[in-house]
Amino acid sequence: MKKQLLPLLVLSSVLCVACNTAGNSINSNANNSNDSSSSDNSHESSESKSSTDSSSLFIPDNKNVTLLKKVPETKPNYSDLYADGFQAFLNDFNKFNTSFSDDYVKKYFNPEKNDTISPLSIYFAMAQAGSTTAGTTQKEIFDALNISYEDALTYSPTLYKLTNRVKYDHAGEKIVAIEDVNNSFWFEKSLKLKQSGVDTLVDSFFCEPYAADFLHNPSDVSKEMNNYVIDKTRGLIDPKLDFDNFVRMVIVNTLYMKDQWNEMGDDLEYEANEREFTNYDLSKTKKSFLVGNYSNGVTYESTDFTYFKASTANGFKINFMVPKEGRKIDEIFTEENILKMHNASTNPSDGKEHNTRCIFPEFTASAGDDLNLIEMFKERGVNQFFVDADFSNILEEQNETIICSDIKHLTKLIVDKTGVEGAAVTIITEKATSIGSDEKPIYHDFIVDKAFGFEVCDAWSNIPLFTGYVTKI
Repeated sequence: MKKQLLPLLVLSSVLCVACNTAGNSINSNANNSNDSSSSDNSHESSESKSSTDSSSLFIPDNKNVTLLKKVPETKPNYSDLYADGFQAFLNDFNKFNTSFSDDYVKKYFNPEKNDTISPLSIYFAMAQAGSTTAGTTQKEIFDALNISYEDALTYSPTLYKLTNRVKYDHAGEKIVAIEDVNNSFWFEKSLKLKQSGVDTLVDSFFCEPYAADFLHNPSDVSKEMNNYVIDKTRGLIDPKLDFDNFVRMVIVNTLYMKDQWNEMGDDLEYEANEREFTNYDLSKTKKSFLVGNYSNGVTYESTDFTYFKASTANGFKINFMVPKEGRKIDEIFTEENILKMHNASTNPSDGKEHNTRCIFPEFTASAGDDLNLIEMFKERGVNQFFVDADFSNILEEQNETIICSDIKHLTKLIVDKTGVEGAAVTIITEKATSIGSDEKPIYHDFIVDKAFGFEVCDAWSNIPLFTGYVTKI
């Protein structure tokens, strides 16, 4: 049988995988008791009480896309943080986070923009892609993620649960903080897939399978997937997907988080007077800086940078890396230094109670719409995925050559006087070619007044959600 090339498009937080091979365990044309009309195993999240802060349950509005099974609602269990093996897995993930962020800055640093990526989103998307493959293809993908296939299957459910939570106000009516990860698998409905492969996606990644008519109505499927991403990112990201009828499979991961600065939802105050911010090009911008809340601890200092954190009301952290005199952020935002910042202790050495607050500017950061991460993964040793991928973990038969042609990543992070809000989306598409003290506390200020790097971390588990840099305001 003639082999054809199947290009693959990957979009951060949304993973699209398309192919035209046939399988036989799942058939989208069959009636399924777990379709979108079923209320069993509903994934309606508790944030649905709020119409402005939350995503509604995504339900396709036409016959061209069918949700076959809703994943069950989950709640984080923080004791899982200390379960056997998970801390080792988390250390491996953090090594991927820091090394990938380092590679990203080296390759794509732009002194004219504020940039951010979500290694967590990229991990979930690529790990799902890896779970659908076998042999050399699978090994190369998981080697690039610095995590074994077995560990990914074992610990990704815990990672997923720890990064999905909703907190309401005291009345139990309004959402005050949310962290939401969603995974989904979209496949051409004429395909027959291995049930075991689909079960792996559902069980290990809480991935919802959608049968879609890519062959005959790709524009309608594109519309539905755009709606899905917009819905899951609360309108922060519109990927503007436009599939053709060669697409066969798509894996999608979305990430969204939002929190306020104070328990009562009050805005942070500005300093009384404007302050100068030194941009990357050494130009100056006068701005009113935000005055953060005091946190226990003192500034951490290394030879290259100083660091302290700003915390939201419900524990999300923004770690600020400020270069020392004579250093620039692209020089010091390295794997070693990001890891130092992530693990740095801000406990004082004198035994006294110290409290420090960050004074920092409002900023936004985002990855460019044209960002393509293929070369980064090639440089990390992924080859067969882009030449002749083995999808035997998900396909009953593979009669064509399937390759990945694009890896795109879309993100947006907003830090302002009200709080922090961020979203990321990763899409991979494969298609046929075609403590206290009695002493008086000591107070300090940590000033973020020059181009800086940052890391946004989960509230309880300290899992990094976003990394990036700000070159100008």
